[in-house]
Amino acid sequence: MQAYLDTLEEVKSLSGAFFVPAHAEACEDVSELAQYNIDTVNEIAGRIKSICTQPVNFEALLQRLFDEYALELSFEQYTISKQCPGRGMISKPSGSSADASSSASDSCAIKNLCRSAFGGKPP
Repeated sequence: MQAYLDTLEEVKSLSGAFFVPAHAEACEDVSELAQYNIDTVNEIAGRIKSICTQPVNFEALLQRLFDEYALELSFEQYTISKQCPGRGMISKPSGSSADASSSASDSCAIKNLCRSAFGGKPP
């Protein structure tokens, strides 16, 4: 997620005669759109961290986010989300200090975001 935010910061500083974003109207200045995306990602990340203050499994977390943002998930999209490695309980580590590193197999952004809310991996 940080790499995406870094990329958006770079996009804000780009200069050009015309920009054609994939999911927005063409424009001459893309900085406002990039900032909107940064703000939205940070808002959602904050919401995920808030939800993860209590133990929650991936499906429950996903359901809450989709309910709160009035989103719909197709069967195909859900099937793709099932590919997230280690989709067990996502919760605050209890007692011991947790390792702040994440392995290469931990590619699920939502789970990693919940982990970062507590400074490491849940047990």
